[in-house]
Amino acid sequence: MKNLHQIENEFKIAISQLEQEEVAINDIQSPLNKSAEDGRPHVEISRNEYSYVVFERGCELERRQTKDFDELMFWLISDMTFELASSWELDHRLANQDPRRLIFFKQLELMNKINTHWSEKLSEAQHEILVNYPFEDFS
Repeated sequence: MKNLHQIENEFKIAISQLEQEEVAINDIQSPLNKSAEDGRPHVEISRNEYSYVVFERGCELERRQTKDFDELMFWLISDMTFELASSWELDHRLANQDPRRLIFFKQLELMNKINTHWSEKLSEAQHEILVNYPFEDFS
């Protein structure tokens, strides 16, 4: 089981893979800091288990738990790449197109630079979203 310092180092290594990208990696906040209760995730470790926790305004919105370090990192990096892809999409928005087209494309591109296995896993998750909520381009 890795400690918070080791997780922080792994997170920084993952972010460093994106330094050449056209994304705002300097704005990324560490998920290892205690929650600012602003909707960003943080990590807790207890009883040989990692908890991925999201608080906002005093309310716990989400808590996922795993013993698998790779799964924890996938959750952290997936959220981080989504945030980066969403910011990137705002600068590259196409009129009359569902914004998720660019967000999903960019997120997969970013994730693939970090870990190809995670990119495949993310692609499957995006596919499931689109099965239930297809793209809706505007006319």
